[in-house]
Amino acid sequence: MKHLAAFLALSLLAGAALAESRITAVPSTTTSLSATARLNFAVNVPRVLYLRVGDAGATINTVNFNVGLSGSLATLPVSDQVFSGALPPALGTITATDNNGASDGQVAVQLWTNNGTANLTCSGAALTAGAATIPLSDITVTSTVGGTLGHPGANLGCTAAARGSAGVNNLADVWTFGYAPSALPVAGSYTTQVTYTASQP
Repeated sequence: MKHLAAFLALSLLAGAALAESRITAVPSTTTSLSATARLNFAVNVPRVLYLRVGDAGATINTVNFNVGLSGSLATLPVSDQVFSGALPPALGTITATDNNGASDGQVAVQLWTNNGTANLTCSGAALTAGAATIPLSDITVTSTVGGTLGHPGANLGCTAAARGSAGVNNLADVWTFGYAPSALPVAGSYTTQVTYTASQP
């Protein structure tokens, strides 16, 4: 008992946290009595923010636009063929291919968070082929009807946009990218990389 008393005294001196305890004492003729003790609970949940543009994992998906020509130049290659059409050659069909699901210029996207509204935006430089450039604003983007994660802007010249609402959000959509120049651009293979960012304060 002496050892126990010494231990309790040291614990009190050290500021150790003790559970609440209460006592009730009444005469033996009392018909009822009670004692209470309270206990606090806390649950700490981490904040999570997840963004996927394309396939899940480390692969960075690519959307390619293949610009076609019209008329007798619609099927390439054309070698030393007699040509009496107008110049510059008229644009033909522009096809979009990608390595995300079906090859159709469509990219599946998802944003998940348990921390309420998220701000979504994108950034990148113009597409370049040597000294020639194509502005990001020439690449248009549409979202699926009924989708819940609209693209931040109608083209790759993005604007910041709030997505979701209070609480847990699981937003998903399919973005369809398009390219429709008014005239045939300078020849070349144009490339760039666009970074999408979801953020919360």
